[in-house]
Amino acid sequence: MVRTLEDKFNCKSELFLLSEDEYQPKNKLEEIAVKAVKLAGLHTRLGDYEFVSTAVRLLEPFIAAWYHRAELSPPSTATICKWFYSEPPKWAIALLVNEQQKIFEQVSRNLQI
Repeated sequence: MVRTLEDKFNCKSELFLLSEDEYQPKNKLEEIAVKAVKLAGLHTRLGDYEFVSTAVRLLEPFIAAWYHRAELSPPSTATICKWFYSEPPKWAIALLVNEQQKIFEQVSRNLQI
């Protein structure tokens, strides 16, 4: 058993090189999310779980507000998270593009408080 643990701790870790493309937003949702996260003063990498959860927390209130104005039930947090891992719906992109200035102003204002 000791031999196995020694082998486990003495092995060299592999280095994974990431291409520049992996840090570029793939769609408008990610572009808006990246800018909102930066404006909030947070430092998470695009695609990481922390990035997705942070971006969802920043964007979800605006999506929910739009749904409430339309007297509809907003999508769940899990649904919004899935948009970052697959193609987001076009209506969501349109909504966020329409609201992006408001999103950026609110995120910046919260940072100054």
